[in-house]
Amino acid sequence: MTEATWLREELFPYFEQAYCRFSFDFTEIESIDSSGFGILLAIRKKAKEQGGGIRIYGLRHEFEARFDFSSLFED
Repeated sequence: MTEATWLREELFPYFEQAYCRFSFDFTEIESIDSSGFGILLAIRKKAKEQGGGIRIYGLRHEFEARFDFSSLFED
């Protein structure tokens, strides 16, 4: 099981319990691939549909442009 699959399986059930705000600490994250990035976008979309959003902090400088481009920082 990939980390992205694990993340989806762990977080998506929270939407059924009316959770819609999530925080992600990227302080110890050294890399993120397209599947992990896609999961974050899917979580953000679902959270926004329910009136919430996501917060990302501790992001490494080398990821900032990719996250800015995707509008993940809009929340």
